[in-house]
Amino acid sequence: MRMADENRPIKLAISLHATTNENRMKLMPISKKYTLKEIGNAVEYYYRKTRKPITYEYILLEGINDTDLDVQRLAKICRRVPSKVNVIPFHAIDFTNPDGFAAELKPTQLHDFQRFIAKLRMNDVTVMIRSSSGEDIDAACGQLAFSKQIKP
Repeated sequence: MRMADENRPIKLAISLHATTNENRMKLMPISKKYTLKEIGNAVEYYYRKTRKPITYEYILLEGINDTDLDVQRLAKICRRVPSKVNVIPFHAIDFTNPDGFAAELKPTQLHDFQRFIAKLRMNDVTVMIRSSSGEDIDAACGQLAFSKQIKP
């Protein structure tokens, strides 16, 4: 809310990535501090003060946040204030040998990715597909991982 009060000439982008607090906490532990309800209230406040639309960032993960119910909930979130969604493809991280919840993270299959976007658009949500660079060097969204063991 402070950002809205400071009246800075910036656009607000929120890393949402899930439509339930449970899934969001798994993906982003900061969600324990800022629930979806609190984010929604802050977004409404920001919009009332600035009249600037909101951008939600949303990485699609197979079986985690790409269901029809997620489409409905995301559309409802977007109706609170003028907004758009940047849908971002997820880069597989199998080469890092993840364990625990990270091992469950898989990219949404292309046909399901396209279906999700089409259904959002059918719900009058403005959707942009963010190009995702860096897959060829095992990097994306601020992550960089080694695909080979480096010997000292």
